[in-house]
Amino acid sequence: MSPLWVFVRLEPEIDSVYWCCLRRSIATTSLAKMRRGCPAGVLLLLFVLTSGLQWLNSAYESELGARPDEAAHYVTGLMVRDYMAALAPEPPMAYAEQYYVHYPKIGIGHWPPVFYAVEAVWMMVFSESHLSMMMLMAMCGAVLGTLAGVTAAHEYGESAGIVAGAVVVLVFWFQNLARMVTPDLLVAALTLGAGLVYARYLRSP
Repeated sequence: MSPLWVFVRLEPEIDSVYWCCLRRSIATTSLAKMRRGCPAGVLLLLFVLTSGLQWLNSAYESELGARPDEAAHYVTGLMVRDYMAALAPEPPMAYAEQYYVHYPKIGIGHWPPVFYAVEAVWMMVFSESHLSMMMLMAMCGAVLGTLAGVTAAHEYGESAGIVAGAVVVLVFWFQNLARMVTPDLLVAALTLGAGLVYARYLRSP
């Protein structure tokens, strides 16, 4: 049985309990508390766990076709990377139009540009290979799990934080997204981070 389905039967119950705790935690946890923690170890642990689950789910052997938009996400990131590497040789729209002629899978404009900027920087540092992209997805997922885990830890204790981070990584939807090139995990991490910042703002005098 694929690990992708390990938590399918338990997912509704896990999600219900987890998100209930997380909503309460967001309402009572400050960023100052989070900074006093040490999430680097949690981030590394969740990155390794996510990478292992990707391998077990054959993510490193798959083509960029798990979703109709997956190839477009990759090619658009590659376009931004090439544009940055060439030091912006022409206006962005003209460059994108010419790029589309050769690689008709450009998605920028239909989706927000932040993910493609992150992709481009990652590609410039670690290469544009499929393995590198899977590592980026693992990192985005690890950041999401770490935010959830550290937030829960400051409200309910370290054990609850570890469980919360692990639950995020192990549920079906996470594993399904982590094995493809998609902005969803980054968006989820940024949304949770924004929620924490907003909660802090609401408590400010």
